[in-house]
Amino acid sequence: MLKIIYLLFFSEEHRKKIGNANRKRIITQEQKDKMSKSLTGRKLSKATKEKMATYRQGENNPSAKLNWEIVKDIRASNLAVKDLANNYNVSSMTIYKIKNNKIWKEV
Repeated sequence: MLKIIYLLFFSEEHRKKIGNANRKRIITQEQKDKMSKSLTGRKLSKATKEKMATYRQGENNPSAKLNWEIVKDIRASNLAVKDLANNYNVSSMTIYKIKNNKIWKEV
């Protein structure tokens, strides 16, 4: 969650400055625990929660193998789930979930 907040609220230039400053910094487990504890119970605004929920979904995810056009084709297809999975280089469970509107729901 911290990484999402970091990406949402800091500009690219600011993230580079932070990254350069932290390159040689070593964080101990005790420091990690303290940072985690400091964020526990933190209240986020409704707008922030909505922004975080949709930030990297679907095509916006850099590791996405599918796009909305492919999803529409998958849903319209009569091919077997396994064949579609092989055609699009994704798991058969991904195809199953797309066909049953469990994921890629916006289409």
